[in-house]
Amino acid sequence: MVTEKQEQANIRNAQLSTGPMSEEGKAVVSRNAVKHGIFAKDLVINAGDGREDALEYHELLEDLKKDLAPAGRMERLLVEKIAVNYWRLRRLVRHETGEIRERLDDYRNKALISHYSYSRQKPELRYYSYNDEITDAEYHEQRYKVVSMQSSDFNMAEKKAALEYILYCRMDREEAEFTEKDYKAAKKYVVALSPQMRGKLRKEMLEDAEQVLAEMEEVRNWQVKFDRIQKARSLPTAGNLNNIIKYENSLERSIFRNLAALKTLQENRPSGDGKDDDLLKLPAAKR
Repeated sequence: MVTEKQEQANIRNAQLSTGPMSEEGKAVVSRNAVKHGIFAKDLVINAGDGREDALEYHELLEDLKKDLAPAGRMERLLVEKIAVNYWRLRRLVRHETGEIRERLDDYRNKALISHYSYSRQKPELRYYSYNDEITDAEYHEQRYKVVSMQSSDFNMAEKKAALEYILYCRMDREEAEFTEKDYKAAKKYVVALSPQMRGKLRKEMLEDAEQVLAEMEEVRNWQVKFDRIQKARSLPTAGNLNNIIKYENSLERSIFRNLAALKTLQENRPSGDGKDDDLLKLPAAKR
């Protein structure tokens, strides 16, 4: 029989243990759930594409044991049944997430084709794709470029956007960032042009800027439309959703039933476990 001093010593020693630190040690501990749980061997999928982490189930079971403090085989069995149902709830959430992803992954292009097949011909994009994210700042900056180019006092030699266009499109410069020397070279190029050629270049620049702006608007409008579609498809199909709800309710009822049964057992423990056992106090005739 364990004395009180031995029990206290065991508690102190247990607090010094932090569990295995190496991967090999964790792998060994992960099998404890299989060794110590009646259901674990058949519950945790340990092979194939649906393989689950036995260590996660072990940690769940151990945490529930700490919280619910079972004593005796029957109480431990009820705690394990609760752990099993929580593990099933975890799978249920994973199943729901998987179905939603199946409905949405790679759906963008299908929705895009469907949208334009019923409305109008899909425009050809030169600078963007429908998957690009265009921020408000980028869009408003491009709008400002177009408006400034349309203005009568627009001066190509003084506008940074115009000089960069010349560097890219007329001087074949491909640097990510231009230097002051590059901008001076572009200004020199503009000044050397005749008024007629300068007007032709300005028209070309404006058309290009308007094309970029139109593509931005097209992509941003599609993003808004697809966001609505995405939200509308962010639930499982109606039939499967009903099955999920029924299964979830069944698991939760089972958890509460097992918790209630555990509480009853704990309240009626023999007095030797530190609890009053009212059933044992009743006269034999009234039992």
